[in-house]
Amino acid sequence: MARCTVEGCKAEVTQAGYELCLPHWKLHKDRGLFKCQGCGRLMEKDKPLCNGCYGKKNDAQAVPLGLTSTKIGDKVGLKAERVNGILAELAWITRGPGDHGWKSTPQGGKRGAIDREYGIEKTPYVSWPESILSDRAFVDAVRDYKGEKAAAPDVSSTSKGEELGYRQKYPATHRATDGHMVRSRAEMLIDNWLYAEQIIHAYERKVPIDEELYCDFYLPTGKVYVEFWGMENDPSYAARKHRKVELYKKYGYNVIELRDPDISNLDDVLPSKLRHFGIKVS
Repeated sequence: MARCTVEGCKAEVTQAGYELCLPHWKLHKDRGLFKCQGCGRLMEKDKPLCNGCYGKKNDAQAVPLGLTSTKIGDKVGLKAERVNGILAELAWITRGPGDHGWKSTPQGGKRGAIDREYGIEKTPYVSWPESILSDRAFVDAVRDYKGEKAAAPDVSSTSKGEELGYRQKYPATHRATDGHMVRSRAEMLIDNWLYAEQIIHAYERKVPIDEELYCDFYLPTGKVYVEFWGMENDPSYAARKHRKVELYKKYGYNVIELRDPDISNLDDVLPSKLRHFGIKVS
């Protein structure tokens, strides 16, 4: 009878044509086997290369393993599923083909994400460099989820000072149907429309980038940011708008832009814009 193909295993398979012994078959079903990126051989340890391939490469050529969502979860006190949820919310990963496993996005790639596979079924997953544990956007997202108070915002930079000044100048005094307090009647109508269509949305969510940037609305489904430009004739507002647009372009985020004429025609304007990003509207 043939031997199990897992690295280091000398057990026989239970039936002709099988590649795994019974214990390793069970381990595979529990997603406990990993694939060597050099030769494709299965192994028990989560590492990029099997012993044979690693021996053929010097340290400079070896592929760094990085952190899996499980290892990140161990360090931040969350389950792997929740870590992946946070990374998906940040738009750094997305579901793999057929909603199977996870793949990195361009935004995740900029933070060092590496796409990998494990098991016979080649389930996709993503590994990360150690730097993710100190990445401000990730740290803030974990704190938000755990209900931990973040440090007071630093307003020393021009952009941060401008954002804080804008919020102070235009306080949130309009209450939307879902309870969100927003800063204008137009934003209230947008919020009400999204709520009526049962589209999950966040108001004034911080965009997960190094620069200080807050969106008007964020739609987790489709990973879309919605911006309403209401005072484009005001020079300071126009400068703020230009800065936001350039940052969205820089990081490649999905954005829907709305202007004053759109507010009275949301039923006609928003559905097509949302469908462009895969968001269904009733």
